[in-house]
Amino acid sequence: MFYQKKNDDMENTPIDTKKYAEIVSEIERFIELKKKKPTTIKGTVEKVDLSNNILTIKLSSDNRPDFSRGSLVLIKEEIPGSIEIRATIKEFYNSYIKLDIETDPSMFEDKKVIIDTEKTNVILERLKRVIDNIKEGKINSDNIRILDVLVNNNKPKYSQKKVPFISRKLNDDQKKGVMNSIKAEDFHLIIGPPGTGKTYVIEELIKQFVKRKQKTLITAWTNLAVDNIIKRLSKKDTKNLVRIGPIDEVDSEIKKFSIFEKMTKHKEWKEVERQIELRNGLFKLIPKIKEERDLAQKSIDQNENTSKILNSELDNYNLEIKKYEELLLNSINNSNLTDISPITNELAQINEKSGSCLSLSRNILQMNNLQSKMPDPEQLRILKKSTRSMKFFLVGKKVSSLFFHKKEKEIKKLKRKYEKNKRYLDEISKLETEYDNLKKSNEAEFNKIYPDENGSPDKDALNFEYKSYRILEDKYFPALKEQENSNIKTSKINQEVYNIYLDSLKKKSELLDVKIEGVDAERDIQINYKKDRHKEYINLIISLDLYKRNIDKLKKSIISDIIDKADIIAATAISSCHPYLDNINFDIVIMDESSQVASFMSLLPLLKCKKFILVGDNKQLQPIEEKDISPEMNLSIFNRLFEMYPKDATFLPVQYRMHKTIAQIASEIFYEGKLRTSKQAAERILNLKVGKHLFLNPKIPVVFIDTSKVAYYEDEVGFGCSNTQEAKYVAYLVSLFIKKGIKMKDIAVITPYVKQNLLIREFLDKIKIKDVEVNTVHKFQGREKDIIIMSFAKSKKYAFSLYKLRFIENNTLVNVAITRARKKLILVGNSKTLAQSQLLNKVISKIGKENSVFL
Repeated sequence: MFYQKKNDDMENTPIDTKKYAEIVSEIERFIELKKKKPTTIKGTVEKVDLSNNILTIKLSSDNRPDFSRGSLVLIKEEIPGSIEIRATIKEFYNSYIKLDIETDPSMFEDKKVIIDTEKTNVILERLKRVIDNIKEGKINSDNIRILDVLVNNNKPKYSQKKVPFISRKLNDDQKKGVMNSIKAEDFHLIIGPPGTGKTYVIEELIKQFVKRKQKTLITAWTNLAVDNIIKRLSKKDTKNLVRIGPIDEVDSEIKKFSIFEKMTKHKEWKEVERQIELRNGLFKLIPKIKEERDLAQKSIDQNENTSKILNSELDNYNLEIKKYEELLLNSINNSNLTDISPITNELAQINEKSGSCLSLSRNILQMNNLQSKMPDPEQLRILKKSTRSMKFFLVGKKVSSLFFHKKEKEIKKLKRKYEKNKRYLDEISKLETEYDNLKKSNEAEFNKIYPDENGSPDKDALNFEYKSYRILEDKYFPALKEQENSNIKTSKINQEVYNIYLDSLKKKSELLDVKIEGVDAERDIQINYKKDRHKEYINLIISLDLYKRNIDKLKKSIISDIIDKADIIAATAISSCHPYLDNINFDIVIMDESSQVASFMSLLPLLKCKKFILVGDNKQLQPIEEKDISPEMNLSIFNRLFEMYPKDATFLPVQYRMHKTIAQIASEIFYEGKLRTSKQAAERILNLKVGKHLFLNPKIPVVFIDTSKVAYYEDEVGFGCSNTQEAKYVAYLVSLFIKKGIKMKDIAVITPYVKQNLLIREFLDKIKIKDVEVNTVHKFQGREKDIIIMSFAKSKKYAFSLYKLRFIENNTLVNVAITRARKKLILVGNSKTLAQSQLLNKVISKIGKENSVFL
């Protein structure tokens, strides 16, 4: 199993953090100096995928910084003082980017954000966490031992284990390195000069540790170095290997070992996909529910406005009723009676019809009120489906029990929700029965009043009252006016007329009441509908959150299962702080290219282990120098420990790569003559016929082509260094070897400068040479080719005093440059310029005039 950092270990172990104060202070200064100006891009979050913790962000600009899938970034809101959160680039296309975020992505929904893609800042943020843990004493006993090694406060210990070797390819020195590494209880260093087979040593160490069931982290500064180690392992060795890191930066042959690929092949991944599909189905309902909720609010506003108008009209009718009630109080009898029985009969018939319509209208209103209490069919269908799903889920709880654990509290909560939904559905069933009975009664009454099935009860009731009102207006009001003109008191007949008119006004008022009730009922229906939509929205959010937590648990279980079953985890020093490896400790860390890893950056992987093996070369490339970082701070972890513990290192003296002539130059200049050449490599030369060009002679493994007598001067344009004439000549050299039958894949061109690198590529493209590798010296460490052509590019027309140049004064870069060739090394440069460096003057002298060619 992988070892989790346990809290009880941290709490119960007394920790003296004062002894780390100096190194902590030094690292804090390093972080401050190393921190880069943020490489930021701005954007707006357009989509939140809660099921996968994914943010889809539309970038404000099409100019995208250089990044790749799986790269770590920092994201924060575009407001002062917001907190940066670590995220991983999942995908990018056009002006969009998708980020896999560590926390709940909903906090960024519809927000403007800033993304820092500067890798250094991401790493330093992680390193700062490590320092904070040290300062706060949140470290375990293994961390303490490793820190004690770094502050020279821990004398290395070795056991007396016997080591039976697995590989038969190892020489005695390689075996010694393996044996010392296995016996070491804290750490061991293996010094591997170029071509000494350090990869074989790493391969043997991996097999030894896996055989002992010790979980191993393979790490290096570059993806190339990590992937090269994996390629050397057998199919059996890589059976339980997992590669962590940006998938786009992983070698195509190695991608099958990626954690992302392994997750999709896991037996529980189909369950993840099923949960995601269900969740996405629910997620698609949200826009529709929001739209329905907005439409309901619009309808509510319209009904409230209509109700306001109708109430105003009702107030006017009530004032009219009050007026005529007062007139009736002042009326007296009059003997002039008029027979109004025909009109009364006519009014009675109209009132009867009006009453029938009014009654039916009230019953319809009652039916609408019942309907308002019921959810709409689609909501009811979803609720029934949801309740059935809950029932199915509760009954089938044991499915996927291994990876789908649910807390008892959540089960009880789900059960209560199910019972509540069941009661609600029973109530709805009763309402539906009552509604259906009333609907049948109303339909019968409607058919009775309207045999042709065409009519509107509330409108017809108003029309009948209007008709009654017209009869009174046309037949009685003229007589009333005549009586008023002749000062005759209102008679009983006029009282009756007033009563009939008042009845008409009251019915109109009553009908308006019914209409207002109908509008209010419709408003209430919409209010309830809106509430139902809101409840549905809340339930959806709860369900989405439940699915999200289930999916997260499943994914974490899958990742945990994959990592737990892995014998080997492979990641760069940077990717060792990937979220998937948070809080995980290893038995062993093997760090290749450790001379390229700055001491403090090495803490990211080293504070995850019980013991570590550093493989490197203190004479090869160191961390890239920066003007603001002191040499002490920039010192690699390999060199730092070698200076502290020189006796705890195993030197590999036999090289298998280079012809003995090439190796001898490197040995005498950089390794005090200790580097020896194996018999099989000593006389290895090109299979090439000698032509008119002396430098093609395979029996001359090292040649210096001197450009000091021709006008091959560097281009003094812009930044960087390039030399057009020299680049053109190097391309010509490459073409000569190809014409002599050398395969393109066996040739490489290296140069100290990026600008010269691009220029050489350009000239090779012009002569249709595509497959010859051209790169900088930095990028070519750990690589080798039969033929290496080195273009120095630096060439001045006039001499100048105190000439200093970072490259030619750097021993490690020169060492790497001259030790990449197996059979043929050609150096191209201006001897007058280069000789101003004591180091390069020594290299040229070692090559000798007899192996130099002047152009």
